Amino acid sequence: MGSVRTGDPHEEIAQLAPFAFTWQIKEQVYCRGVEEKIDLRRTFRILRDAGYRGYAPLEILGAGDPRPRIRRFLEQARQALG
Repeated sequence: MGSVRTGDPHEEIAQLAPFAFTWQIKEQVYCRGVEEKIDLRRTFRILRDAGYRGYAPLEILGAGDPRPRIRRFLEQARQALG
């Protein structure tokens, strides 16, 4: 998912989601070349509306201890799904 970097990442996700059989969700996306936090609610809504039925593994990148970051990102994902 983090590989869509040309425009609005959520618009690109909506175009790709109907064809996806796997989807990896990164905590950061690029909107018109600028890094920002992913909108998890919007992303999950797009995947749901597209009929996506696969797993959605979470991915974090960058320096630092990944354990607290992935726990925080997982909690954000749970809240977005709830």
